[in-house]
Amino acid sequence: MSSILKVNTIQDTDGNNIINESGNVITIGASGDTITVPAGATVSGFTSAGIDDNATCTAITISSDEDVTFTEDIKLGDGKKAIFGAGSDLQIFHDGSNSYVSDYGTGFLVVQTNGSGILFQNENGTEGLAKFLKDGAVELNYDNSKKFETTSAGATVTGTATVTGDLTVDTNTLFVDASENTVVIGGTDATSWNANADELVVAGASAGGMTFYNPTQSNIFFADGTSGSDVSRGRIQYVHSGDSLLFGTDATERARFDGSGNLFVAKTSAAYQTVGHELLASGRAFHTANGGKTLSLNRLTNDGAIVDFYRNGTEIGSIETVGVSTSGRLVVKSTTFDGYLDRAGTTIAKWMSSSFTPGADNTFDLGRGAERWQDIYLSGGAYLGGTGSSNQLSDYEEGTWSPAITTDGGGGNSGVTYGDRYGTYTKIGRIVTVHVFCNLDAVSTFGTGNAIISTLPFSSNSASQYRSGVVIGYAKNWNNAPSGGTISTNANTIYLRKRNSTSALSNFTDVVQVGDMNTNSEIILTATYETD
Repeated sequence: MSSILKVNTIQDTDGNNIINESGNVITIGASGDTITVPAGATVSGFTSAGIDDNATCTAITISSDEDVTFTEDIKLGDGKKAIFGAGSDLQIFHDGSNSYVSDYGTGFLVVQTNGSGILFQNENGTEGLAKFLKDGAVELNYDNSKKFETTSAGATVTGTATVTGDLTVDTNTLFVDASENTVVIGGTDATSWNANADELVVAGASAGGMTFYNPTQSNIFFADGTSGSDVSRGRIQYVHSGDSLLFGTDATERARFDGSGNLFVAKTSAAYQTVGHELLASGRAFHTANGGKTLSLNRLTNDGAIVDFYRNGTEIGSIETVGVSTSGRLVVKSTTFDGYLDRAGTTIAKWMSSSFTPGADNTFDLGRGAERWQDIYLSGGAYLGGTGSSNQLSDYEEGTWSPAITTDGGGGNSGVTYGDRYGTYTKIGRIVTVHVFCNLDAVSTFGTGNAIISTLPFSSNSASQYRSGVVIGYAKNWNNAPSGGTISTNANTIYLRKRNSTSALSNFTDVVQVGDMNTNSEIILTATYETD
């Protein structure tokens, strides 16, 4: 059999409603009650009808698919958690001071979106904190101002990025060592280089370096202070307007390369009248000094070339040193051909393998009236007035010799002493002039034959035509005084001649004999003769 119980309200013994039906709405329990569904029990048959909030609307709707819909806020007290997962893996709660989303499970905490992206904002949505755009940038803000943004090429930082520890970019691309305060581009360790210059190291396995880009001027400054000229005491600059590379010290430009490849030191452009140095791209060089040496060249250790001169790659000469004792001798050397001394395009003199000559025949003087050479030393002869052998002056000599008044026979005089005995000569080429002054003081024994003066400093010419006369200027204490004399060919004696009679007009062809001499005879004579 079946029974039907029809009621509108079921109450407990205290009069509280357990089930109440009113207007097709069934209310289970009362405010503050706990409704428990036993384990293993099945609650089914729910429709879109829901659980009301004891007012006039539905607060919770549980569908037949067991989906729960809340029409109003879900409020949990401080410390109360919304817990998800069989192991309380995900918890959302507020502890009275801070709010938490805590992931205690395995795997990732995944936040997904199918919209434009994910925004983090302040409490009323007026300021952005962070933005994660789908298929786009990630933006991080400070006080609603974007400071960091990822891009398709990397990331953009607006403002200052402060890194308190080491910074590594792409392993060997960039390394900033916070403990050493060093930066390495192309490496990871600055300590491998000199400690005096390791604050910035640019390294590379092969070709490498740095590029400075500025369309106007690129600078590298070396500072020893933070104000005035101290901020650029030294500098390297590239000025694009003239394609010039400048170098400076003590806050002053010292040198530059111009756009043509010319190097200027202590000047800024080509001007050889200005003090400084110019090394031109054409190969020329100018050095200008004010009141001092312009160029000094120093070779150490040994002698040799100080400067070499080349023409078309062939050495043509040099300036060298040759050691003389502890000092050096300067040598101007022509290597391949004659050397020339020019003045204003005119060759004044030239030197060849075996001669030093003027630049043109019969044109230049050696010295002049007020500027004379002092001495000239020749080992050969001098050609005067012509170039033939007859123009050659081969010798000049001055000297003394010891003339003797003697005889040509009987071994000559012996036991001879002189009061005066002087003989001098001058030899110019082949011409010899002698001067004699002798006076006998004593003679132990006279020789025999003819009286002679011997021995001449040079023998006379051997050719038969070369005979010479003698001029006697003074003769005293002779029994028959000589009036002249002769020098024969190939001879080194003077034969004294006397007059044939007592007449002043008589010939003096006779030879003075020994008997014409006395022990105190005197004579003064001059003779000129020619040698071979």
